[in-house]
Amino acid sequence: MKFVIITISRGKLRKFFYLHLLWRLESMLLERKEVESLANF
Repeated sequence: MKFVIITISRGKLRKFFYLHLLWRLESMLLERKEVESLANF
């Protein structure tokens, strides 16, 4: 039973980690877009 709980928590951690990576990537891309739009001015 403990093993199942561990695997579930590991899956949640992995999901959270990937979401965090996606969020970081998205924020970086948004910042780059803002910089490019400022440069176009």
